[in-house]
Amino acid sequence: MAELVYETYSIVKPIDVICFDYKNGEKRPLAFEWETDDGEIITVTIDDVVSSLPMAEQKAGITGDRYTCVINGQLEFLWYGMLEPRAWYKQIEVSKEEYERNFPLPE
Repeated sequence: MAELVYETYSIVKPIDVICFDYKNGEKRPLAFEWETDDGEIITVTIDDVVSSLPMAEQKAGITGDRYTCVINGQLEFLWYGMLEPRAWYKQIEVSKEEYERNFPLPE
């Protein structure tokens, strides 16, 4: 019997984040700015942070702290990159074509 394979493609986009920094070094993202498809910049509120773990995401090409957040009732991932300069990123799912534009394979 054939096995159904569902491939997803994701990339990370840099974002500006409003976060609370605790004196013990922990961070809690509260909101971020996002550019909509029509170019408008909106502020998105993070409803809750479910977890924060050091992790590497090889498909999206990011290493750092992955924050699992509830945004508008859905689980989404924000990353705080490990490499300097440290920055915030949002992981988004994209089409295979857009993924290949961001990460072209060698010929």
